[in-house]
Amino acid sequence: MIYDCIIIGAGPAGLIASVQLKRDNFNVLLIEKNAIGGLLKNSNLVENYLGFPNGITGTELVKVFKNQLRSSGLNPIHAEVKKISSTGNIYSVVTEVKSYKSYAVLIASGTMPKMLSVKGEAELIGKKVFYEIASLPETLNCTSVLVIGGGDVAFDYALNLKSRGYNPFIVMRHQPKCLGVLQKRAAAESIPYLINQNIIEITESGDAVFTICEGITFKSELILVAVGRDPVLPEINEASSKGIFYAGDVINADYRQVHIATGDGLKAAMKISKFLNQKMKIVKEIGNEKLAKVFIGNIRGRNVEFAESIQPPLPRNEKWVITISCLFGCPVKCLMCDAGQEYCGKLDLDDMLEQIDHAVMRFYPDRNIQVKKFKIQFARMGEPAFNPAVLDVLEELPKRYVAPGLIPSVSTIGPKVSSDFFEKLLDIKNRLYANGKFQMQFSIHTSDVQKRDTLMPIKKMSFPEIAEFGERFFNPGDRKITLNFIVMKGYPIEPAILRSIFQPEVFIIKLTPLNPTINARNNSLETELDPDNKSTVSSLVDKFRFFGFDTLVSIGDTGENEIGSNCGQYVSVLKSTQYQN
Repeated sequence: MIYDCIIIGAGPAGLIASVQLKRDNFNVLLIEKNAIGGLLKNSNLVENYLGFPNGITGTELVKVFKNQLRSSGLNPIHAEVKKISSTGNIYSVVTEVKSYKSYAVLIASGTMPKMLSVKGEAELIGKKVFYEIASLPETLNCTSVLVIGGGDVAFDYALNLKSRGYNPFIVMRHQPKCLGVLQKRAAAESIPYLINQNIIEITESGDAVFTICEGITFKSELILVAVGRDPVLPEINEASSKGIFYAGDVINADYRQVHIATGDGLKAAMKISKFLNQKMKIVKEIGNEKLAKVFIGNIRGRNVEFAESIQPPLPRNEKWVITISCLFGCPVKCLMCDAGQEYCGKLDLDDMLEQIDHAVMRFYPDRNIQVKKFKIQFARMGEPAFNPAVLDVLEELPKRYVAPGLIPSVSTIGPKVSSDFFEKLLDIKNRLYANGKFQMQFSIHTSDVQKRDTLMPIKKMSFPEIAEFGERFFNPGDRKITLNFIVMKGYPIEPAILRSIFQPEVFIIKLTPLNPTINARNNSLETELDPDNKSTVSSLVDKFRFFGFDTLVSIGDTGENEIGSNCGQYVSVLKSTQYQN
C-alpha cells in the first residue's frame, strides 16, 4: 500500500496536519514514537490557546486533540522512524519493525532535551536525572526536586511539581529568561531559585543526588533538567528531499508554543495537499526489469505513460533507455500510433522530470548514473516540438544527474508551427550536447509527400526544410541525424528521391517494422519488414547504401510488443480492459 502522506510525530503539528489532510481526502499514516501530544503532556497550564479563557492543562488539551483525531478516523501507529529514503517519486519510511511507502512525508518529530554534558550525568539518567515531567516515575518517593534551567519550561516544571506536592528548587547559569508571569507565580508559590550557577558534576549517594557547582553543592532526591532542546530528525536520503516537509518544533525549536505548532502543521498540510494534487502517482507498472517496463502515471487526474528498457544481452550499465511523454496524448493522430486518441494538453518541466526521476531512482537513488550509453528519449506520448518545456528539460538534465553517458534523443515529425523550437534546440545541442552526445530523429516513413501527409495529418516541415535544418544542426563529431522509416505496404520509400534532398554525410537511415497497435490495425496498415527476418528489406538497404547512406535496420525485442513498450504503443489503450485507471 502506498499512502499519500506519512506524518512522523503526533504532537500538535503532526495532529493538525493529519486531520487537515484527512479532510482533503488523502490517505494518511501517522507514526508516533512515544505518547500522543508531544511536549503538551509536560505543560502545567496552557493559557494562550484560544477557546480556553481560563487556561487548560497540557494533559487535558491532549485529550481534546485525541478526541478530534478519533472523530477523523485516524489511528496512529506507535513506532520509531529510523530512516527515510526514496525510489522514484515514492518514499520509504523505515521503522524498527516495518517499512511504509508514501508520496509525501511530513516530519513533525519535535525535539529532544539537551543534556548538561557534565560528569556523572549520563550514569544517572532515568534513575535520578530526568528531562521531562512526563518521564518522571508515576509515584515519586521523594519531596525535593532540583530543576535546572532558567526558561519558561524550567519554571513551568517547577510550578507543576509544586502543584503535585513536591518541593522544587531552581538553579540556572544566568538571570531568568522566562515570562514574567511565570516568575511571579513561582514567587507566590515560594519556589526558590538561584542564579549564576555553573554545574560541574552530578554524584549519587544513597537516596540523595548532589549537584556540584562552583563554590556550592545542592542536595536533592531528583534532578529535572530543562536547558533547551534539539530537533529530532530521522536519517534522510538527501537526494529525495522534494516531497519531504517539516512542521512544528523540529523547525521552530526556539518558539515552542502550541499555537505556533498547530499553525505550522496546518500550513504544511496545505502545502502537501497542493504538492500531492500536482504530483504524479503511479497507477500501474507493466513489464519486467530484465527487458522493459511501462509505467502509467496519473498527473492532475490524467494518465501519462513512460518506459524504461534495456537491450539484452547488454546489461543496464552498458545501455539503458528511458522514454518519456511530453504531452497528455497527442494532437497529431498518426495513423499507426495509439497515443493520439485523445489530447489533453502539455506536460510541464516538473512533470517530465518526475518521469525520468521515477525510472532513474529505482536503480540510481543518488542520481549518479554510471551507464555507458544512457538515452533519454522524448518519444512516448506527444510530439516534443509542441512543448517548449522539452527545451527546459534538456537544459536541466546535466545539472540534475551525474551521467557521463547521457544522450538525449528527440524524435519528431517536424511540425511546421514549431520552427522556433528547432532553433532553440540547435543552440542547446551545441552548448550542452556536442560531440556525439545528442540524437536527433525525424520520422519520415515514406518518400511520397501525399502519403506522408496521410500518415501524419498535420502541417509539417518539407523534406528540403528538414534537409536545410539538418545541415545547420550537424557539426563534425556529432551523431548523424536519423531519418526514420516504418516500412509499410503502400507507403513507398525511394532512396533515389531521398538522396536528391538529403546528404549522406549528415543523415543516417533507420528502417523499423510496424509495431502492433490498435490504430495500425483499424487503419489496415501492414508491415513490410518482418521482425523475424531482416532480409525482407535487404534490397532497400542495398539501395540506400548504394547512394552512400549509413543504414540501420532496427528491430526491437518482440517481447516489448507484449509489454506495450514499443514505439506507437499506448498501454492505456492497448490493454485498456486490463490496465484502465
